[in-house]
Amino acid sequence: MQSNEPYLEYWTASYDIKNRTLVIMPEDREISIFPNDFRMITPELIEFIQQAIQYNTRTHEIDSLIMPHDIYYPIPTQQNGIDYSQLRDVIQNLKTVKMPGKSQCDFDLFSGSVNLEKVVIEHGLSSGRFENCAALSSVQMPNVRCVDYRAFQGCKSLECIQLPSAHQICTYAFLDCSKLKVVEAPWVTHLEGATFRGCQALAVVDMPNVIDIAEDAFPENGAGQLNPIKLLIVSEALSNKDHDYWLSRRIDSAVTCITTKQVIDDWGESQKSRGIALNDNCSLIALYCLHHQAQYKPSWSQLGPIYPDMPFWQLLMHLPKDKRDHTLPKLGNAVQTDIDSMTEDELWDAYMVQSGMPLEQIGVCGYKETLTLRDVATLLKSQVKSAVGSESLIVQENRLVAVLQSVRQGLPGVISTAGDAVLQALAELKNAALWVIGPTHSGPRL
Repeated sequence: MQSNEPYLEYWTASYDIKNRTLVIMPEDREISIFPNDFRMITPELIEFIQQAIQYNTRTHEIDSLIMPHDIYYPIPTQQNGIDYSQLRDVIQNLKTVKMPGKSQCDFDLFSGSVNLEKVVIEHGLSSGRFENCAALSSVQMPNVRCVDYRAFQGCKSLECIQLPSAHQICTYAFLDCSKLKVVEAPWVTHLEGATFRGCQALAVVDMPNVIDIAEDAFPENGAGQLNPIKLLIVSEALSNKDHDYWLSRRIDSAVTCITTKQVIDDWGESQKSRGIALNDNCSLIALYCLHHQAQYKPSWSQLGPIYPDMPFWQLLMHLPKDKRDHTLPKLGNAVQTDIDSMTEDELWDAYMVQSGMPLEQIGVCGYKETLTLRDVATLLKSQVKSAVGSESLIVQENRLVAVLQSVRQGLPGVISTAGDAVLQALAELKNAALWVIGPTHSGPRL
């Protein structure tokens, strides 16, 4: 990693602003090459990035940052002259950070970023550390091979994480991620101790190649009892372990469904004629769990954020009857009847159209065959927002009326006359608002 000329004295760069996102673009020029074709970050580029963030967060609504491509962020030393302290301070104000290309960060640049909600690391060999990023809810690391020690400790908003390329998850990686429900890591073979300590909400662990689990990898609940994980997908060798083995791993095999990916795929194949897509692993696992776990009855608000890309009509088709009232969103007068024999079109007509959802709103999401739980949540949100927003306006108007009435009682003469005119105008505005929002009260409700 040594180089006779590890830095350039100057590094020209520019930036662009797109949809509240600040995009840093260094000028493409000859620079020293660091390991794996990385371009070594320079103190000048660090200074440029932090000044660009500071300037634009004052003059624009900036909440996202796309870092330069293919940059190596080393641990600061006196020799390399790197100092991330000010850069970390300005990153604290951002909600989204993306490190594109082959960028690799060996320094915990994002720890303690309390506003950070989403991070995208396209390539890095290791995850980096995001300790105490309390708002972090979306993590995309498609090529990360190792999840570092304490990588997500204290990320209390993280509910679901997919690690499609990870081969190692280090000790304490998810310590105190109190809302973490779903973990998918298909290539991990050994689960280290205390990996999920404090993850009391953990419901689904998808690690089909794991062959060894440390005794304290999974958490106990607050009363020292076993953690009620609903579905645990492991290797065939582990799936055949006896009840005592799983008790020593804090898992009650009488409560937790312990199975293999092959078993789930076989079930999916048997349901293929009913529209289940085997290549949609997350949806397949969710439907399997809903179908096979009698005690697993998630609410709509619990299911949607974890499986946002599940086709909504598949949920309608495969959700057991005794879970529909608890899990499906309450859409006005939507029918809840025997849907087992209905076609896809009949399902849609019965559940969505009869619910009162405007057809023009359904249309903006595309064909009903591709409508996901996220799309349905968006439609529901638009309905609620339109009603709540108008009602809030009326509340504000009533408060203004009350204030003006007090003013009119306390001030005589011309001020009182002006108050009468304003009161009349507000009354007319209120009547108009009530007329406009009237139809929304017959629409869907959560």
